[in-house]
Amino acid sequence: MGHADPKRQWLLWASIGLVTLFALWVRWYYVISAEVIQPVYLPQTRGDAADYYRYAWNLSHYGVFSSRLPGNESPISDSFRDPGYPLLMAAWMRVFSAWEAFYAAMLLTQAALGAATVGLLMFAGRRWLGVTWLTAAGLLMAIWPHSVAASSFLLSEVLFGFLVALALTCWVEAVSRRRTWLAGAAGLAFSAAALTNAVLLPFAPAFALVLLAFRRQRKIAMVLLMASLAIPLFWTLRNTQLSTGASSGDRAVMNLVQGSWPSYHQDFKRALNGDAQAQQNMQAMDTEMAVFQAGGIHGIENLLVRLRKDPVHYLGWYLYKPALLWQWDIRISQRDIYTYYTQHSPFVDVAPMRAAWAITRAMNPFLALLALAACIWILISMSKKANDDQVAPALLALYVTFVYSLLQSEPRYSVAFRGVEILLAFLPLQWLYFCVARLNSVDRVRLTKSVGMEPASR
Repeated sequence: MGHADPKRQWLLWASIGLVTLFALWVRWYYVISAEVIQPVYLPQTRGDAADYYRYAWNLSHYGVFSSRLPGNESPISDSFRDPGYPLLMAAWMRVFSAWEAFYAAMLLTQAALGAATVGLLMFAGRRWLGVTWLTAAGLLMAIWPHSVAASSFLLSEVLFGFLVALALTCWVEAVSRRRTWLAGAAGLAFSAAALTNAVLLPFAPAFALVLLAFRRQRKIAMVLLMASLAIPLFWTLRNTQLSTGASSGDRAVMNLVQGSWPSYHQDFKRALNGDAQAQQNMQAMDTEMAVFQAGGIHGIENLLVRLRKDPVHYLGWYLYKPALLWQWDIRISQRDIYTYYTQHSPFVDVAPMRAAWAITRAMNPFLALLALAACIWILISMSKKANDDQVAPALLALYVTFVYSLLQSEPRYSVAFRGVEILLAFLPLQWLYFCVARLNSVDRVRLTKSVGMEPASR
């Protein structure tokens, strides 16, 4: 980049800066306009957000990581949820004791993190995309409805997405500049992301081992490996000391079992409304989880017995789950892009944002196919060391698709990776554009030769 045209360099940085500011404005406008019903402080409230709030409350008041309801009793430590997002919430709780001030601080923080995610991914993608294509990708990231709406929910997706973007950006720079300290920063960012969502825990170490096995970027790969294990190692040691309370293993079993039932999303909602068959199915899931907890091998055998009863049905379900992950409508939610009941959404009330919602919804399946094409092409081209900086986002997209398809697949879980998906999707668009432009250039040369109009020599 050091010998690049100064004018284009100026356009590049101006584009990244302006699009990031636009992303911040969109998210700020959304969080101050939309009214989200999520009373996580009430004892009867259930769900991920309520769990995160209780962890944060116990951290800020007792210094204990526990999901126990706030009360007079001292909470008991557990490890069912990951600590990253509750730590962010607890930090703001220490600053603001009143719910309204805390809630506003969380939403505005998430708006800032979401905008920073756009800027980071554009910064990483500048090495692959031209300014025009990068700007278009950035604008799409800035306005993507799931990413914008996520800023208004007390859920981990925004923080998780920011840490993933930070890790990928540091890694791309480490590969491009051959800087070990940047590889260390990438590893630490991956560690923080893994402690926000444990799904990512194996990715960075496995990716580093793959690079070492293929003798690619060995020095910085070794630094990435060590840094990515540093923080999770301490958390794992802490969890091994716990003898009571729900564990991360219990959560993994829950996701594995629930994800194996094609009807889970429907059963969850219908059971709350008193549907007898749905309640029976949910009870069957609880029974399967209990078998797992009693003995892991027996749980797997029990699960396989059910799958063998209708192998074609379950095979179709698991083949469908990757597509489900990247679909539009969030399942355990109010549908569409809203995890919790939302009123006065700008994507409904404001005409330009309503148009953006309609356009992006129509684009969604094509975007996923383009991103898949980019991943396949990048992996096929891995023999060329020139694309080393593209391998990480491609493998990451394939990795999360595989893991969520194995466990529980739900479009909400792809929100943190939507920016990566968009960045990958624009690669084949750029490739296609250059191929068409090259063909048109060849055709023009042939045409001038055929009519005897050779270009004048200089």
